[in-house]
Amino acid sequence: MAGTTTEKRIDIWSQSQPVGLAMERLYQMVKEGITNNTLIVKFEDLTNNPEQEMKRIYNHLGIPHYEHDFNNVEQITVEDDSVYGIYGDHVIKKEIKPVKKDWNQILGIGASEWVKNNYKWFYDEFKYF
Repeated sequence: MAGTTTEKRIDIWSQSQPVGLAMERLYQMVKEGITNNTLIVKFEDLTNNPEQEMKRIYNHLGIPHYEHDFNNVEQITVEDDSVYGIYGDHVIKKEIKPVKKDWNQILGIGASEWVKNNYKWFYDEFKYF
């Protein structure tokens, strides 16, 4: 009966790779204050304002800024997504644009609330409200 509901699948993924491992490492970084010395790029910020975020990345790295065409992104690498099972998706979209805030529609309100309640530290640290 594992993984039979959205909430059960979220619980499984939150305690296994790749999501659970990434979240545990990020949580440890927050606890140790390592995020104070790390540039965190939020996906929403990158898709809402790619030019500003890329400038921030280049500035952080101390390298010259490169002019990107965010309306014509070319995929030059190919991943073998079969190694990730059904969850692998390394197809890069041609245009960078804001993503819809549709988590309540995809997960349902109950599951979305479960995530917010169980990862309150994440919402607090990265200013998600």
